[in-house]
Amino acid sequence: MGQHIQRPDGKMAGSIGDGRSGAPTAQPGVPTSTAGAASAPSLTAALTALTPTSASPAPQLLVPDAHASWGMDIDDLCLACGRDISEWSAGHAGALERTIVGARMPDPALRVFNGYDIGARTKITGRVCATCLPSVDTAAGQPVADDRAIEQIDVGDDCVYCGTDTSPGSSSYVNRIPAGTSGQDMDGAQLRAFSQYAIGAHTRVEGHACPGCMTRDCDRCGHPIAMDEDVYGDNGDNCCLSCVTAQELVNRRVEDGQIDPAPAVTVRLTSIYDGDEVTATITLPGPADGVSVEDWFEDTVYPLTGTGRASGTYEESGYFAEITDAEDPALTGQESSWGV
Repeated sequence: MGQHIQRPDGKMAGSIGDGRSGAPTAQPGVPTSTAGAASAPSLTAALTALTPTSASPAPQLLVPDAHASWGMDIDDLCLACGRDISEWSAGHAGALERTIVGARMPDPALRVFNGYDIGARTKITGRVCATCLPSVDTAAGQPVADDRAIEQIDVGDDCVYCGTDTSPGSSSYVNRIPAGTSGQDMDGAQLRAFSQYAIGAHTRVEGHACPGCMTRDCDRCGHPIAMDEDVYGDNGDNCCLSCVTAQELVNRRVEDGQIDPAPAVTVRLTSIYDGDEVTATITLPGPADGVSVEDWFEDTVYPLTGTGRASGTYEESGYFAEITDAEDPALTGQESSWGV
C-alpha cells in the first residue's frame, strides 16, 4: 500500500507507489495537463542514479608516483588500521615500530590516511598495534599484488638474497659480486628483508650477492663450503676440502692444467695432528723437464697435503711426502716435509 495524500476537500487523491492512481482528476477552473508529470523523474530513477553500480570505478587509494611522497613518519596512529596508539591510549601496549611501503598498506589504512600523498613506493615509518602486527609481518614475507608492484628495483650495496650490507668498508665487501633475482624466486625471509620495497612476483631485483649467500653445501658432509673452496669429486659431488680426496684434487688440477704433464709417480702423503696420523697415496705427474724435485714438491705436492682441518687448532702438526714409485729410479725415495 502506498503513501496516501489527502486533498483540501477531505477526499483521497490516490496514492504514490501503489500502482492504482490514474490520470489526475479534472477540477473546475483548474487546467489538466500531463506534460509535467511525464517530464519529472520517477522516484525509482532518482534512487538508481544515487546507488553505485558494480561498474563504478573504485576509489583511488594510492597516489600516482609522480605526486606521491617518498617517505614520511606517522606518529600515534597504527600504520595498518589507523587506530590511536599514543602513549596514554588503550592501543599503545604492544605496538612496535615498523616501516611499511605504500603498496603493502591495507586498504582501510589507506582510507584513514587519505590526503597523506601515499604512493606505492612511499616508505611510511611508525608503529603497528598489537592486533595488526601478525598480519603485517606475514604480509611482509609475501609479494605485493601485481597492480601495486614496481617493475624493477636496484637495492644498491645490499645483498639481493639476504639484505646484508656489502658496501665498501663492510665485512661483506670483499668477494661480493653483482647479482639479481626476481620476486617469484625470493622466499619469505628475503621478501621481509626488503619489505620497504613494493616487490611483486615479477619485480626484477638488482644489487649484489654477499660471500655468505654464494656458499653451497657439501654433498658429502652437508656443511657449507666457503666461496672458492669447493672441489668436484670424481663422481660429480660438490665437496669441501675436508671431504675431497687427495687423488681427486690431483685429477681436477691435471684437468685444469695446473699440473704439468710428465711421467706418473706414486706419492705417500702423511699428515700428523697432535699425534693423530692420516695417510693417503696418490698418483700424479712427476717433475716435468727442467723442474727440480724440490720445486716440484713445493709447487705441486704441498698444496695436496693436509685434510682440510682448520689451522691453529692443534699444538703440533706436520706434513710429509715421499715418492714410493716412479719410472725414473732416481725419484724413488725422494721426500719433503713441512711444518716440522
